[in-house]
Amino acid sequence: MILNAVISIIVYSKREKQQVEDIIHKYEATAEFEDLSVGSREHFAYTIKVAYSPRIVQSCLRDLNKLDNGIQDTADYFGFSFDYEEKDYTSSPLFFIQTIGNKAGLYIKSQKLKLEVFCHHCNRKKIEDGGQKPVIDANKLIKNPILYVDHSLVISGILAEKLHNSGLSGYDLVEVEHNGKKEAAVKGYQIRPTNTLAPQCIPYKYLDDPYINNQSNRCPICKLGGHLFAPYYYNPEDLKEIKDFNYTYEYKDYNFVHRKILISKRVVDLFKDESYINNIVKRFEPGGDKDWVLEPILMNSDC
Repeated sequence: MILNAVISIIVYSKREKQQVEDIIHKYEATAEFEDLSVGSREHFAYTIKVAYSPRIVQSCLRDLNKLDNGIQDTADYFGFSFDYEEKDYTSSPLFFIQTIGNKAGLYIKSQKLKLEVFCHHCNRKKIEDGGQKPVIDANKLIKNPILYVDHSLVISGILAEKLHNSGLSGYDLVEVEHNGKKEAAVKGYQIRPTNTLAPQCIPYKYLDDPYINNQSNRCPICKLGGHLFAPYYYNPEDLKEIKDFNYTYEYKDYNFVHRKILISKRVVDLFKDESYINNIVKRFEPGGDKDWVLEPILMNSDC
């Protein structure tokens, strides 16, 4: 895995444009460039990718701030790019599903969602313990047999039967509650992993990284919030009891806190064999309406 920092900047003159390109050359960075000029109004946008280390990023941001003192280490200007190599995918026993396609309609939300306080310091919420049923228009599963609903996978009854016959492990199925204009023509089921993985084994360089730790909206108590995260790292000794569907021990924050689902290669292969996945692309590659983006996990034995 190759880690890069991604920094965005816009400048408004050819002189500043040349200065940005000098900085790109200085740090041996790459950049995407877009000329947004209109008439005599010059407007140049750069997305700069540079090999990451806190020292390099601090120096690069300092140079760029001389051109635009509004550049900050926030989501609008600064992020990480995890460029996974082929060996990362072939050796990974588990994958996080980054996306199942870029159609906004695939990421539907339940119409019933009861939340409880997860952290009393930052007031972040999670779904109430006890297991709520997703409430969706089940007929959406006719065209799209796999959906994301409230960060969970919901599948059609036909696919649920195929999962059962495949012998895949580590999950229960919970029938969803239908709410739509028409009576439900199909049944839908939420996949709930029954296996929770051990805590991750994140390298110290990330645990001690100032850009991860010092984000303004990161809670000092629950450590959630922000836009900068380490990749998924595990000690291989902790992966001896994995199932085909697994929850992470850690919670992630989005519109509410939740545990991520990590699936095995057997699940990926089944979905591919049954033509539910047309194409798999790597993280940050451009994806189409039916492309799945999978993120592999990485190994670290220092925990």
